[in-house]
Amino acid sequence: MQILLIYFLIKKSNTNSSFDPDIILLMFFKNILIAEIAHFRQLSQKARALTWSILLYQLADISTWIFMLAFIVQQSGKLESPAVFALGMYITLPFTYILAAKLLRKYSLRDVSVTGLIGLGLMVMILFFLPVINFTVIFIFGLFYGIPLGLYWGTRSFLYTAEIADDQRDYVSGLTNSMASIIGTTTPFIIGWLIALSPSWGWDKISSYRLLAMFALSIFVLAGLIIKKHSTDNPIITKLWVKNPPKQWKLFRAFTFLGSMQFALAIALPGALIITYIGDEGVLGTIMGLIGVVTGLSLYILGRLKNASNNRTKILLFGLVPLILSSVFMLVSFNYLSILIYLVSMIIFDKLYWFVFFPIFYNQVEQNSDGGITTSYRLLFDHEIYINLGRVITTILYLYLIYNFDSKTAVSVIVMLAALSQIGILGLVKRLK
Repeated sequence: MQILLIYFLIKKSNTNSSFDPDIILLMFFKNILIAEIAHFRQLSQKARALTWSILLYQLADISTWIFMLAFIVQQSGKLESPAVFALGMYITLPFTYILAAKLLRKYSLRDVSVTGLIGLGLMVMILFFLPVINFTVIFIFGLFYGIPLGLYWGTRSFLYTAEIADDQRDYVSGLTNSMASIIGTTTPFIIGWLIALSPSWGWDKISSYRLLAMFALSIFVLAGLIIKKHSTDNPIITKLWVKNPPKQWKLFRAFTFLGSMQFALAIALPGALIITYIGDEGVLGTIMGLIGVVTGLSLYILGRLKNASNNRTKILLFGLVPLILSSVFMLVSFNYLSILIYLVSMIIFDKLYWFVFFPIFYNQVEQNSDGGITTSYRLLFDHEIYINLGRVITTILYLYLIYNFDSKTAVSVIVMLAALSQIGILGLVKRLK
């Protein structure tokens, strides 16, 4: 940001000079790119392959996720249809972690992970080619979608720790997160308008969605092939259940459970609300891209703060206060403006929650693990149970409200209840180490 400001000041003050700030700026970014490539090449071959695979996964996931939900809403004609899909996914995910543990006894870690990646691409393809989309089909699709998703995430943590050295993990995490922010601000905008404008080019929207599915499948497959050619030792997992957890892990369970109640809405509502009440895919992509810019700047500012781990409560308050206020605004006046304000507040809070969550999660795993991968997997599985339990309860409550009240009332009430539930995490975050 500072570099761009200096650039524009120089540009303005040197309009009649032979000194060209454009060349200086290009050279500056060229040097940054060269340095970044040199740093990336210092990673091992396996680490570089895994990093590329993660980046490709992010591209495919961001390109398809929000538009999958928009497609479900349009084809079913129901605001709550993404919640029905998500409910099926939440139910399957914990069981898939059990499946992944059993598969790893017979198949290689990479084969299971690649199966998950290819499966995700195939599921996107299946969705956009379904002849009929109703609640039964959507729920069953969600159940099946959770299988490859669980296989991928159930093995990715093993690959990450096995392939990337401790002193390189911060770099890889920063690189993948930065690229995810860039993809999240540009890709939805481009894809959204390509779908929205496709009828004017002689394409129907269904064909555009199917073209997107083929693109996503190719990227998911490529992400899998990149890592398949390398070998990795399989973890040995014999036990899955956490028995007699210490107090700190119990507090973390509660923190995860409450946070997941809000996170459930971050999946079910954005695409559905925009498509139903505001505009088409182009508007959806534009709004999500702009929200991505806002959230990216917020995380950038927080990332530069010193002792962020000592200010977790303040960070969460920074997101929670606007979330509650925007929920009140939506409850009082449900319109496109209140929807936009709420979506911005909700997504910012969601990003801030995960900003706080992951350091706590890694600390808790380290404190409650004996250092072995078996214990770590048990903790990961235990966390997955509680995060999906919160999602399931919130989603069922949302669907109950939808079927007993009008859509606007149901949405207004559920966003208020979920926002208020997050007050509980403020007390928990102070007690978690």
